[in-house]
Amino acid sequence: MSSYSGKTVAGSDGSDHSFREKVASQYKTSASLKSTIKTLFLLSFMPMLVILIHIMQEDLEIRLLNVDLPPVEVWEYVYMLAPFITFIGYSSLHKNKATQMSIYIYSSLVTLVPALLYKAWLNFTNPSITTLFKMPLSILNYIFVVLTLLMHAYSLLCASKLVKAWKQKGYKSK
Repeated sequence: MSSYSGKTVAGSDGSDHSFREKVASQYKTSASLKSTIKTLFLLSFMPMLVILIHIMQEDLEIRLLNVDLPPVEVWEYVYMLAPFITFIGYSSLHKNKATQMSIYIYSSLVTLVPALLYKAWLNFTNPSITTLFKMPLSILNYIFVVLTLLMHAYSLLCASKLVKAWKQKGYKSK
């Protein structure tokens, strides 16, 4: 046992620090990325909420902000799978389930990312002349798509690094 003051173990001058146990790099990586990806999962609910409000305002025929918004498009319904996909990713964090996190990665790449890219393509081919907050809706759509894509790209990067760390030799998942 060590103490700050007092006697030390006989035969030890403190130079044995290189032989002490160290935390493996995959555990450090996992711990730091888990907190980052939890934050990203929480932030991913903001675009979902915006799309949900847009879908509900058309279905319930509510007029928000006294602006005629464009009709709901197919990509918005596809993007509403995001809460379920995010839940799959979030639930894999507790017990380090690499397979479940891989499902999150692939389902995001198959549904969410193409839906956002489709919206960007639609916005490019038929720009909207509607204004919202004194800005063209096309520009607001581009800002929305770019920020959401960046958030998803970073969460997919973190998720793939987590899967890699969890699959390293010696990592024990519960």
